[in-house]
Amino acid sequence: MNLSKRKSTLIIIILFVFKIVAQKNGEIIGVLSDGQTQETIPFATVSLLKDGQLTSKGTTSDFEGLFKIENLVHGDYGLIISFMGYQTDTIKGLQLSGTISSIDLGTIKLSQASEALDEIEIKAMQRTVISKIDRKTYHTDDFETARGGTATDVLNKLPSVSV
Repeated sequence: MNLSKRKSTLIIIILFVFKIVAQKNGEIIGVLSDGQTQETIPFATVSLLKDGQLTSKGTTSDFEGLFKIENLVHGDYGLIISFMGYQTDTIKGLQLSGTISSIDLGTIKLSQASEALDEIEIKAMQRTVISKIDRKTYHTDDFETARGGTATDVLNKLPSVSV
């Protein structure tokens, strides 16, 4: 009886190993380009969805905009493609099976995202201290003690001046 249990266990292990070896890994490949200029988009993020859930697998496109996600088990997949300055694109319904182990999406065109930005105000301020070869000039308008204080208060704040 003990010998038959060992044989059964060995047969189950062998069948399990054959199933794992026989299962091909799939891949999803594609090229990212700008929808208007047709230029490829390097370094865009391509995230993998499996059964609608975000996975830890993903990649970035190379210099030619090419991306490739390899070693995928059979199942239903989707992609989320994002890059700064472009609208995020989602592709669903990608299915890897025994007959389809590689999906080539061809060229995926991303649309540019346009956002209206608020105005920017740039203010320049004069330096408080101007150093020249023979002297240093201090602009006392920038000192807090100059507002409502006396000349003595301002002079006490200057370095190397004693009153």
